[in-house]
Amino acid sequence: MIKTIVTAVVMLSLLVVVGGCGVGYPLTPSNLTVKTTAPVTLSWDSDIAATSYNIYRSDKGSGALSTKTLLTSNVSVGGVYPTTTYTDTSATPGNSYYYQITAVDWDKESAASNEVSVTL
Repeated sequence: MIKTIVTAVVMLSLLVVVGGCGVGYPLTPSNLTVKTTAPVTLSWDSDIAATSYNIYRSDKGSGALSTKTLLTSNVSVGGVYPTTTYTDTSATPGNSYYYQITAVDWDKESAASNEVSVTL
C-alpha cells in the first residue's frame, strides 16, 4: 500500500516537471538572438517541454509569423544539454533575413518568439 502511494507521488511529480504530460502548449522560446555575420546562427533559451523547434524566415520584417516561411522543422532538442542554436547555411550575402522560432511538444506548437533580423 505504501509502495503504491510512493510510486503514485513520484509519477505525479514527474508529470509536473515534464510539463503536465502533454497538457497545453510548450512555452514560447525566449531571448532569440542572431549572430550578424555569415554563417547566420540563431540562439535562444530552451524550454524543458519542447521536443523540437521550428525555424521560420522571411525577407521582410513584420513581427508576424504568418508572413514567414517554414525554413526547417523538427530541429531536435536531444541530449542532456538541449539544442538551442541553429545555423542557416542557405542565407546569402547581400540579403536581409527576419527569423522567428516556435517550440514543439509532439503535436503542439508554441506561439512565435521575438523576431530578429540580420543583413549579410
